Amino acid sequence: MLSITEYCLQNAEFNEEILVAFGLINKFVKNSYDDDLLLRFEFWLENYATNWSIVDDLCIKTIFQFFLARPHLITKTQHWAYSEVSWCRRASNVVWVKFIKRKVGKSTYYLDTALVFKNCDLLLSDEDEFVQKSVGWLLKVTSLQHEDRVIEYIHNNIEKMTRPTLRYAIEKMDASTRQRLLSI
Repeated sequence: MLSITEYCLQNAEFNEEILVAFGLINKFVKNSYDDDLLLRFEFWLENYATNWSIVDDLCIKTIFQFFLARPHLITKTQHWAYSEVSWCRRASNVVWVKFIKRKVGKSTYYLDTALVFKNCDLLLSDEDEFVQKSVGWLLKVTSLQHEDRVIEYIHNNIEKMTRPTLRYAIEKMDASTRQRLLSI
């Protein structure tokens, strides 16, 4: 199945063909591959991703399933934030959005907020608007569990944030908090 997926990715002409290629392995990534598949995901992001929907689909569906069986690998994507390819930098945030707090088996996985804020620090000045939006998205989902820490982060970094990044980050907060942060 991995060979078929690779073939589809190498020969895809349309966005939908790439999404189908990812879909081919979705149900197999939990149990049929070893940890090295993470390296292949990085290669795909750097070589086949051409828009945000491809990145998000791969991260939210395929890599999500992969990490459910291997939570010890979740933080191994940190170096993606240093990639020369903006889609891989976006993925370094998107891949974490479902793991701020996630039931994995019989336990609950908590992503270290220090790692979240470190990733946001690295990418807060990124020139790519889709990377910026991923920073806001990661902050938004982090605020659901750690709102006070996200608000503090926003206060400390508001001058570096683009307006869309800020709007994404505060989207789930109550109206008065949103108003207060937008008026800074």
